[in-house]
Amino acid sequence: MEHQGRKLRSMAAAKGFNIKQLSERLDITRVAVERNFKAESISRKVLMKYASLLDFDIDEFYEGTNEGSAIITNEQNDSIVIELYKKLLKEKDERIKLLESQVRFFPNAAQLV
Repeated sequence: MEHQGRKLRSMAAAKGFNIKQLSERLDITRVAVERNFKAESISRKVLMKYASLLDFDIDEFYEGTNEGSAIITNEQNDSIVIELYKKLLKEKDERIKLLESQVRFFPNAAQLV
């Protein structure tokens, strides 16, 4: 099982929050935030406060900790989408080149269609 406190800490850091900022925004002490970051497991009640601020789904958080997978942040999701888009554009360009070569090889074929 993944350490939930460490996972929460990395999610907060990915969103640009430090302990002081979290304690102020969540209206809890810094010690409480540090304790949550050190906890092996975190209750749903405590996690709900962080989920609304850090914008993540609690069920996905727990699923990820059970399976050892991490939640994808918006920034990571954006980079995945960009990479897939680049791949699609590359495939499109390759298909266009293939079609152009076929038109050059069979110049009258376009007139037959």
